[in-house]
Amino acid sequence: MNRERLQHLITVMERVRDQRLAFDLTCWTGNQDDTPEPAQGSYTHTCGTSACALGWAAFDADFNAQGLLLYVDGDLMTGATHFAENRRRQLAGEDLMNDGSPQFGSFGELSAGSQFFGISAEEAAYLFMPENYDVAERSITPDHVIEHIRTVLNGEFMP
Repeated sequence: MNRERLQHLITVMERVRDQRLAFDLTCWTGNQDDTPEPAQGSYTHTCGTSACALGWAAFDADFNAQGLLLYVDGDLMTGATHFAENRRRQLAGEDLMNDGSPQFGSFGELSAGSQFFGISAEEAAYLFMPENYDVAERSITPDHVIEHIRTVLNGEFMP
């Protein structure tokens, strides 16, 4: 288990919560048009991006520097590159980029989260899959994810 990365994921989730960014645990990343009912009280990034916990992690510059990237339209990119390109497209009146997914080395999506954070597949599903939360999918907030991360960090997760 990479405790430092999991601790930083808490920081990422606090940033998403505090900045009221669009949070949607049902998709890795997407555009607000794809997320008709984001978590209550959330706003989208200026380019319209919404994401789940692992999706927002893949937008984080520190995590990007450690190899967690986004796979979008056949290319690997950092979060900053994705934001800049979508903002450019938005201002030009062009279609936004397709949804992206987390990538770490040769691992994608949930496996990327498991490998990057050094946790089991079960722990990754517990953190990143909406069916493992005791609230409705569209009601899951960054605070719920933070609670799950702390459960894993404290060794209290039981599959």
